[in-house]
Amino acid sequence: MSAAIPPNDSVDPVEYTPEQMSEQLACFETILNDRLPYCSGTLSTTKEQLVLFYGKDFDAKRIDFSDASDEQLEHLAKTCEPAAFGVRTRRVLDELYRKAGKLDAEHFSSLFDVMESGLVQVIREQLLTGEKVNSAIRLERYKLNVYGKDSFFKAHKDTPRSKDMFGSLVIVFPTSHEGGTLILRDGEKEWRFDSAKAIKEHDGSCIAYVAFYSDVEHEVTQVNSGYRVTVTYNLYFDAAVPSIPSVALTEDPTHDKLKDILGTLLEDKNFLPDGGYLGFGLRREYPLQSTRDVVDLSEFASYLKGGDAILMSVCEELSLSASLQVYFKTQDSSRDDLDVLCHYVPALARGNSVDDDSLVQHLCEYYGGLRVKTKTDDHTQYYTLPDLYIHWATPMTEFGNVQREYPAYGNEPSIEFAYGCVCLIVAVGPYGERSAVEKIWPLNKKKPVKKAAAPKKTAKRGKGSKSSRAR
Repeated sequence: MSAAIPPNDSVDPVEYTPEQMSEQLACFETILNDRLPYCSGTLSTTKEQLVLFYGKDFDAKRIDFSDASDEQLEHLAKTCEPAAFGVRTRRVLDELYRKAGKLDAEHFSSLFDVMESGLVQVIREQLLTGEKVNSAIRLERYKLNVYGKDSFFKAHKDTPRSKDMFGSLVIVFPTSHEGGTLILRDGEKEWRFDSAKAIKEHDGSCIAYVAFYSDVEHEVTQVNSGYRVTVTYNLYFDAAVPSIPSVALTEDPTHDKLKDILGTLLEDKNFLPDGGYLGFGLRREYPLQSTRDVVDLSEFASYLKGGDAILMSVCEELSLSASLQVYFKTQDSSRDDLDVLCHYVPALARGNSVDDDSLVQHLCEYYGGLRVKTKTDDHTQYYTLPDLYIHWATPMTEFGNVQREYPAYGNEPSIEFAYGCVCLIVAVGPYGERSAVEKIWPLNKKKPVKKAAAPKKTAKRGKGSKSSRAR
């Protein structure tokens, strides 16, 4: 479907009422919420592939999961150390939250080769979207875990170890056990994967598997009997050329529905007739808080996943300019107060002190920020008109939240925080020239200044006055 359709008297253009256009935009959120953030199942294996070697120092053992005895599984469990879990930057051991055993990657080796098994292809086809179906995936063997009787792991999210890590793969070996169901949650939705049941129902030797995005909350229910043995892999996008043949892009219902809705709106002469901006809140979480340095958001575009990757792909196919931006929402008594849109996540803590009233100016001057407002806002109260207005197709979400501290001066020196939300902003050209974004897009790709000068001081406020904060 074309993104730039000139007026043509021989073709009746599609026309929507404002109410109908709002309904169409509202469909984006519904469609995006329907996409599964995981894939799971069983995979046939040979008996030889179910052999695992483990041990520390010179005490190596061998176990065959196709016919493992209780004594062998108990020995494996006793070889393990108590499994800790991460709380921010700390490793915590608390059996009220997680009770399980673990072996680090250097202490075990499996004859089951994930790369040769075809599982990577399954993940690419079932979890990834659009052009990312042909992306190379790098697997990092992480840990072996043993959940014996009464073991469990309460709800948690995996810790992304870099910006190119997008998910986790869990392999479950065919041991006899009851319980240990994996529960996955994404927003208000919940799914259960009972690997013990799936393996029991499989005809022949097999393993069970589940792959999911890093930001999907998950938990392991209590094991009632037997041993649940798993190996976890971290999943990364890899810039290398895929070592397996690229697959033909299959039809993606989510992609096709979104492209059809947006493409139809672009054909409507009443939809942003003079061009404008659409805003989409992120559907997935990214490790934007892992550094205090300046973050160029264009670097994260190639690491988008799920619905975010689909939206970016749809925009590219419709020749629309889409980019990641961080939206700083401000609250102030000043009539000239506006929100700020930046292409960079700033490193405010490294600069000089910022006056309460000049944070917005500071972001605009040193980080290429633009003053923005939502289109539904009444802008007549502002002395300075926004650089642009945004029509939100889907709301901003907590997944894109970023926080930056900065030294502030006012009546007293203090440390303040600027709160922003990363989102996808789409520039739409005028009717008939939808891809001609140069006619409406004020470039905000200015390189940040390494050492920003202190903003000009303004008169100090009285104690009863409200101060400007980026929320």
